[in-house]
Amino acid sequence: MYLDCVKLGIPAEEYWSYTFEELMIELEAIQYRREAELKEKATFDYRLVELIGFAVNDPQKMPKRGEAYEILQVEDTRTQQEKDEANLQKWLALFDNFEEGGEENGEDSN
Repeated sequence: MYLDCVKLGIPAEEYWSYTFEELMIELEAIQYRREAELKEKATFDYRLVELIGFAVNDPQKMPKRGEAYEILQVEDTRTQQEKDEANLQKWLALFDNFEEGGEENGEDSN
């Protein structure tokens, strides 16, 4: 069992400090992570095949990057949020300058 645990990624130095229960929990966690990675890889592989099909058969219907891989859409949203915040800061600065200038112009016209 020692060799199997080390092969699965449990550090050899820590193996001897684990109880049997702890080893079983650790091994279940390793198995769960590997299954999740395989499912994720299968999902991305399947999506890639779909996209290749679009590219070969009907490139006009090819989805955009964010539509094809939703995880990439989050990054696009963040950059858009950053752009929106920068624009907001510019508008606020412009409004502050206008307000200061507007008061002076208002006093001159009275």
